[in-house]
Amino acid sequence: RSPVDLGEECLTGATMNGWTEGPSVVKRGGRYVMTYTGNHFLSAGYRINIATSTHPLHGFVDVRPRPALLNAEGPTVGLGHSSTVRGPDLVSTYVAYHSLSPDRSRQFNIDRMVGHGRLTQILGPSYRAPIPGRPDRECRWEAGDADDWEAPKARSCHRDWSWTT
Repeated sequence: RSPVDLGEECLTGATMNGWTEGPSVVKRGGRYVMTYTGNHFLSAGYRINIATSTHPLHGFVDVRPRPALLNAEGPTVGLGHSSTVRGPDLVSTYVAYHSLSPDRSRQFNIDRMVGHGRLTQILGPSYRAPIPGRPDRECRWEAGDADDWEAPKARSCHRDWSWTT
């Protein structure tokens, strides 16, 4: 199968009145957590929901009936299209997303995700947030550390196609 062919339909179980846009799935505490967006991206009501499942592709259930991140008034509106990332301390979790400016351009936002399961929430939208802490231990790379490394010639990720590195 070609990597550009569409596969089988994947129904996650999460929907916001027909919308499931910009989903991001991560595994937290043995469950899969998906953030997704709904409504029109130029709407002040563009919002982010959180759903969880025991499987990465289906069975998602919203953690609460209301949006996890919504702000329809003021300077930070139209919040959506998120990605969930691990913080630099390798413990905290953050959600990066955009907001809509009055001139219809977009601004970058990032806020902390806390809690677990039905108690999961995003601490935002915020204008300022503390800089995430660093890990207790870390390994710094120096210039030239990877000079002796050899990259593999090819790796197969599907029987009908491969990519080279």
